[in-house]
Amino acid sequence: MDHNINAQSVQHIVRHLLSVINQGHYNTGDVLIAASELLGRIIVDTCETPISAIQMATVMEEHIKRTMYAGYTAKGFNMGPMEL
Repeated sequence: MDHNINAQSVQHIVRHLLSVINQGHYNTGDVLIAASELLGRIIVDTCETPISAIQMATVMEEHIKRTMYAGYTAKGFNMGPMEL
């Protein structure tokens, strides 16, 4: 699966989703499970085979870890070298 990633679009989508989530209507557990389910559904709809789906899930896992690493580093935690 090849896609050109538009960083501005990504940031717009993230800000929009966070504004909806942060309105206080949902608890954190519900949001995390819903986000995981949505990601899984998008992968299934986008990838033609289970092998490519697993590869895409791995890419998403690595991106989540990079995002968390950056976030905790920004919060002042000494994260050391990042390992994927």
